[in-house]
Order: sequence, then structure tokens, then C-alpha cells
Amino acid sequence: MRNFLATLISALFLAQTPLVHAAPDQALPEHAGAHPVSSPEYSGIDQILVLSSSWVIVVTSTMPELMDEIDRLAHGQFYRSLDVWKKSQQEGRLDWNTRKAISALRDDYITQARENVGERALKSPETYTIQSPGDPAYADPVAPAEVGYTLVGLGAGRHTGGHEIDYAHYAYLRLPSPMKPGQRYTFTAMGDKQATLHYDESHTVSRAIKVNQIGYLSTAPRKFAYLGAHIYGVGPLDCAPYTRFEVVNADTGDVALRGEVQLRDRSARIASEGAKSGDEPPPLINGEDVYELDLTGLRETCDFFIRVPGMGRSWPFRHAPDVYAPVFKTAARALYHQRCGVACEAPYTGWTRPQCHTAPVYESDLIAFGLGEFNPPENYNVFDIVGGSIDKSRMTENVRGGWHDAADWDRRNQHYTVVFDLLYAYELAPENFTDGQLTIPESGNGVPDILDEAAFGLEVWARSMTPEGGVSGYVETHTHPRLNDDVDYAFSRRTRWDSLLFAAAAAQLAQHLKNFDGSESERWEALAKRAWAFGSDPANSLGQVEIAARRNRGSGEPYTLTWEEKENYVTPYRLHARIRMHRLTGDKSYLEGLSDDMRGFPRPYQWPRTLKDYWPWFSYALAGADSVLPDFQRKRILREHLIAPAEDLLAHLDKIPYRRTWPRNQAGFMGWGNTDMTNAGRALLIAHDLTGDARFRDAAILNFDFMLGANPMGMSWTTGLGYVYPTDIQHEISQKDGIPDPVPGITIYGVTGGMFRDLRETVWKSPGGAASPNPVVFDSPEVPLWRRWSCHPHLNVGQCEFTIQETISSTIFCAAMLIDPEVPATAEATPRAPRPAEALYGRWYLP
Repeated sequence: MRNFLATLISALFLAQTPLVHAAPDQALPEHAGAHPVSSPEYSGIDQILVLSSSWVIVVTSTMPELMDEIDRLAHGQFYRSLDVWKKSQQEGRLDWNTRKAISALRDDYITQARENVGERALKSPETYTIQSPGDPAYADPVAPAEVGYTLVGLGAGRHTGGHEIDYAHYAYLRLPSPMKPGQRYTFTAMGDKQATLHYDESHTVSRAIKVNQIGYLSTAPRKFAYLGAHIYGVGPLDCAPYTRFEVVNADTGDVALRGEVQLRDRSARIASEGAKSGDEPPPLINGEDVYELDLTGLRETCDFFIRVPGMGRSWPFRHAPDVYAPVFKTAARALYHQRCGVACEAPYTGWTRPQCHTAPVYESDLIAFGLGEFNPPENYNVFDIVGGSIDKSRMTENVRGGWHDAADWDRRNQHYTVVFDLLYAYELAPENFTDGQLTIPESGNGVPDILDEAAFGLEVWARSMTPEGGVSGYVETHTHPRLNDDVDYAFSRRTRWDSLLFAAAAAQLAQHLKNFDGSESERWEALAKRAWAFGSDPANSLGQVEIAARRNRGSGEPYTLTWEEKENYVTPYRLHARIRMHRLTGDKSYLEGLSDDMRGFPRPYQWPRTLKDYWPWFSYALAGADSVLPDFQRKRILREHLIAPAEDLLAHLDKIPYRRTWPRNQAGFMGWGNTDMTNAGRALLIAHDLTGDARFRDAAILNFDFMLGANPMGMSWTTGLGYVYPTDIQHEISQKDGIPDPVPGITIYGVTGGMFRDLRETVWKSPGGAASPNPVVFDSPEVPLWRRWSCHPHLNVGQCEFTIQETISSTIFCAAMLIDPEVPATAEATPRAPRPAEALYGRWYLP
């Protein structure tokens, strides 16, 4: 997961996709209708982001000038060294001395270079002018009345390879007089950088209007959009003058709904418990005054946008009962792009790649520990173990199946979260799924695509099975390689819990396949029975086991670790497998010992189990065990394990400015997928299935609104969904394919609450070198909690990475459960092509 060094080396000093500016009236076809989104004309200024008729963000980059200035100060040595380094890369003989020289030259001269190219002046009103031929207030060039300022990371270095970060200057300009609809305004920065904006409230998007950029369910009981923005160095955008909104039909221009803008929250801070006088103030939640637009009265099925007089319009969105069908398809197809052992190719995708990982998989001493009470040995190093214990005398050929994460090529038992989410989604709502729904290679085989994808996820473990039925839970190598580096992969040891995980999933898959493919159902049933036989037998316990390893990823001194398997580690896995095997076969012998396994059955959502893993499905399986458990016992467990935690989530929904089930006072525990609100959505939709209580479904939908754009940054956190989504993510395939638009359907980690390393250590403070010993220190502004995301796939991995089980899986499940079965699914013969660079609005996000 933390593939840092390998990707950093390959990316830091290579030029990336060139920047392309949007042409006038450039818009995506989705939902645009007769009112496309307009874009300014650019000549030097990189981007104009409109907040209102009175506030505009002028985005400029000094990177080309900065690199040229460093080279000038270094008397040409900087670019000469870059040429030598790039040549060494092309020849496959990396010249690390030159690499170090490049860094030293940059550090020596960057402070003076930043001063020389005028970066400090970008905070000054005198640096900018506004002029308009049709607005008398701007007949002559006028300076802004006020300027707020921040630095924003745009991703990996793109210009010469001489700086790790492509950063931009965001200058928030308060205009002396509001712009008038229908007029053109030319903004000038630094004397010669320009952009011309045609301000039209039916075509000019205000980034201060936050909507679900995919759309709103017409059946949802509550629907909201929001107004608000944070202006660095100034404070909240004043939205009080904007008192009404209109929802406009994108095709006809007719107004379908009018409403009043309502204040929801002043710029509040996180509630800090136990704070003392003199303590640092807790962080701002959003840094903005949040206003709400109530869309609940909207009735038509149509494409719309919101117009706010004096601000502009929103991104287009759809209002219909079927808005989540494309979300499900896009997110589920991300699994296709992450498949291991196959090629991704036309006609199934425009993001093609060759077949991966065709070499045999060997054996090792590695153990794939499960969730819960497992305690690996101290200093358990996966790479040392694989490198130090790999046994190439034992191999398995053609180990296809399973999925990869962002830039790691392992496959692991945590991915059962995805398998169970797919299988239980089908079990909860089989009417939502069809064959051909996802446009994958298996489409057309008569089996719902969601089951085909689950089967592909299980296939790697089926191929790991020993004659005795033992199943592995890990395929790993000794290092962080690139996709098809020549390294050896090995299976982990076969364990009882991995075998029982597989048995439960294979049994569930076999049960669902009975009505579609009898032979495949029989195959998976046979595999499930073999895995059950191994996993349920205490004789197959590892007991106290020695694990061989070598330091330095297998190249150093040998050492040994000791670990002991305990029966309570296995018990929850056996309980789940018992129920699934009984459901498949009707054989009551699988239930013998059920009452023993029930004792101390751990609850989901309690550490070390979280909202992000497969554990709730262990409890949910009891919902179908009415014939094997006393009704009172089953209902008590379901309430304590699944319904009560969902009620706790509900308690937070309306207490936070942007409605979602996140505690208003929580500023910690935000990393590694915790702020992906579809993880909470899964818990809510499980509770909805158990109770029929519409409040749970309502909360899950509002969580999804937040994830798809109705949030402080106005960003959809899933690539390919909406208009503004991350474009430079930690995903090796997207970074190497030469396509500006990243592979769609990937939900990234996003906001974590921590300050981002890329800007804090490399941009806000430039390193001082021999030629410029005093670093430039820009005033690092206070960044509100829910805006603390910055784009950099290598220096900010913890925000720009993903795993299929922590972020993608819950997105798939929640969208799957919100599909309207009354609206037939349509299968496109060819999924959409990558979007052009000028339509990737998420590159210029709202910080």
C-alpha cells in the first residue's frame, strides 16, 4: 500500500502530461443540455475560479519561470544536469550523482529564484487588474479591493522535472464592484498574464455552490445543496446577500423550483473537550459560513443546474430514480481495471494495459493475519519474510484472479471485504443486478455481472488451495516493485481462518449461481466443502510456529520469529462459514457447535474492527439463521451488533454543517479511508435492510451526496464521477498510461485532517542552500479541517492513495443498494472514453 520509493524515483524527474486550458464553452456532455458550462479564455493565467460576482480566484503558476531562473542563477548547470539525468534514465543506468547534484542546485538557488520571479507580489492587490469594455466600473483597469492568498499543490512536477511539486498560487480577488451578467472581464496578473471571463449566471459555474455532481434521487426524502467558501487570509465568503436560488431545467431553461437560501452554520470550530485557557484553538470545521438550499420539493425527472443570482450557477446534475446506476457501474468497473493476471483491453475500456503477473507463484513462511484479536510477532516484516523464506521448489502456475490496490501488486485477505460486499449486495437486492450491466469480459454469459466480479476476486484463492483444502490469504513479493518488474511472488501459509473465509464466500457464491450456471455453482460448492473441511479441523492449526526471515528484504542476516495460533482467532470465521455452508446445502451437520462459536462473538465496528472491513457481514449472516437460532437471541445480536451502531451514526447526521454521519467534534482518526462516508453508508444500509427504517437510507444517501460533491471542497472523491474529481492520484497504472484522465471509479482516501507534507515541507518553506542560506517562508495559513487535502501522488500518499477494500468497496455497495430496479439497466457496448485534459476540472480544485 505504501509504495513510495519506487514510484517516487520513477516520477519525480520525469515530465508529466502537459497542461491544457479549456476552450470557451467547453463542457462535459453529461447533463449539460442547452446550457453548457462556459470557460474563460486563458493567456498566461492558468485558471479562473468564480465564487460570486464579487469574488474570483485567479490561479497562476510560476513553475516554468522558476525553473528557468534557477538555471540562470546556476549558470546553465541546472538544465545540463537534468539532461544528463534523463539520458541515464533512458539508457537504464541511473546516474545518482547527477540526481543529487540536481537537488543541490535547486536547493541552492530556489529561494532567490522565488524572489526574482515575483512570487511574493502575488499576495498584493497591485499585482492584478480587472477591465471590462461593457461595464463602466471597469472601463479602465482597476485593482482588486482585497486579496486573499494560498499555495495549492497540483500534483507531481510537470514542467522540467526539477521540482517534485507542481504548485499554484491562488489569489482570491474581491472586486471593487460586482460583475454584471452578460459582460466580459479581463483579469491581468504580474503585468502580462491574462484571462478573459464572460460572466453569465446561466453558464458561469460558482465553485461556492456545492451539489452532488452526479445527481439526486427523486425518491430521497431530503435533498440539499450548499453555499459557502473559505477565503484564505480573509475568512468566510459572505453569502448573506444571496437570498434566493432557482433550480433550472438544463434543456429548456425553465425554472422548476425556487427557494430561499438559509444559513445553516457560522464558521464554527471543532468542539474541543477539556480545552484549557491558553491552548491552541481547535481547528475550523469548514472555514466557511454554510448556507443550505433545500431541493426536497423538486419533482421532475430531468437534468438541472442551480442558479443563484449574484453568484452564478452550479455544475449540472440529474434528478431521477436511477442516478446511482452509473455510480455503481463506474465504481464496480474500477475492479475490472484492478484485476490481476489479465489484460485490460478494448472494447471493455479506454484505459488499456497489458496482462500482468503471469509468472508462477511460489511458497513462503508468510502468514496472512485476520481481523480482530490477531497479534503478529513484534517487528513482523512482510518483505523480510518473503525474501528470506521463499521456496521456489514449490510453485503454482497461472494464478490469475483477485485485485490490486493503488500501486501494490499483492493480493490479500483484506480484499474479502470486496467479495462479501458484492455477494451480500446481490443477496439483499438481487433485482438490482443483470448480466451485461458492467460491460466486462464475462458479460453475456447469463450470470449477473456482480457475481462474475465476485468470482474473479475469489479465483486467486481457489487456485491457492491445496489437495487438503487449505487456502492462502496473501500473494506478496519481497519489495515494492513496479507493475511487471521481474520479481518472484509467493503465497502465504494456508491457515484455518483463510480457508474458512474462502469457504463462506465460495458457498455464498455457489448459492447465488444455482439459478444461472449449474456447473459453476457445483464447482464453487465443491471448493467450499474442501476449504470447510480444512478450516474446521483443529488438527490443521498452525500451533506454535517459527517464521523464517532475512533482514534487508531477504538479502541480509537470517532471523526467526515465533507465533502461536489460538482457537479464539478462528472461531468467528468458523461461525460465518457454518451459516453459509448450511444455507447452501441445508445440511444441519454444519451447525454442530454453533452455540459454542456464538460465545463471545465479537461485534463489528469496534476496534480493531472498523466501518471499513467485512466483519459486519459475519453478524448479518445471522439474519438468515432464523431456523437455527432462537428468535430472541438472533434479534438481540442483530440489534446490538448492527442496528444500535447505525443509530449512533444517525445521531450525528444533522449536527454537522454538511449533513453526514461524522461527529461534529471529531478531528482525529481521519486517515486511511475513515472519512469515506460510504463506509458509514454501508452500516446504515445494512440497518435499513434489517429494520425497514427509512431514516437509515436517508442518512446513507446524504453521506453519498457529501462524497459526490456536496462538501466543503466541492469535489467528488471518486474519479470519473461528476465534474470535479482528483486527477493526479497514487495509482501507478493511471500515472504511466499517458492518459490525463485517471482510471474512473477510484475513490481515494481524501481528507485526513493532518497537514499535507507536500506543501508544508517543500513549498511553504523552500530549502536554503549554499547560495541562498535563508529559506523563503510563506505564511502557512490556517487550513480548516475538512479542506486539508492536497494533490500529490507520492509526497502525499496518505491522502491520494486508495485500497479497494477501504474506499472502493463501500462505494460499490452503497450505489448497488440505491439502484432503482424499476429502471432497466442499460449496458453500453463501449464504456465512455477518457476525458480530455481541458475537461478535468478537478485539477483546479477549491482548497
